[in-house]
Amino acid sequence: MADNNRRNTRENIASKLKEARAAAGMTAREVGDKIGKSDKTVHAWENMHGQPDADMLVKLCEIYDVGIQFFFEEDLPDPDQVHADDERRLLAYFRELNEEGREKALAYLEDLRCTGKY
Repeated sequence: MADNNRRNTRENIASKLKEARAAAGMTAREVGDKIGKSDKTVHAWENMHGQPDADMLVKLCEIYDVGIQFFFEEDLPDPDQVHADDERRLLAYFRELNEEGREKALAYLEDLRCTGKY
């Protein structure tokens, strides 16, 4: 799981680097010249063959006029979507229960809610 998250983060950063450069209307060579790196290095970052270090990422933020969070935005799940998915799953389970099961599920949920712990 951790390896998967790390790969997703690397993919996201690479994609966002490419997106930001395109939005700035700059070539890889122009970016490289501004940060003291080659265009090959810039392309490598955009294609997951390496990553800029933290100081370089800050410089790129300045060049592209974006905040640091821009490179990590897609890694954060949309809380509304997560809750909607959970609610759909709960509703599907609830609908599969017979009347007695529904009553017990509701009573259990009420107990959980009333304890104040959950």
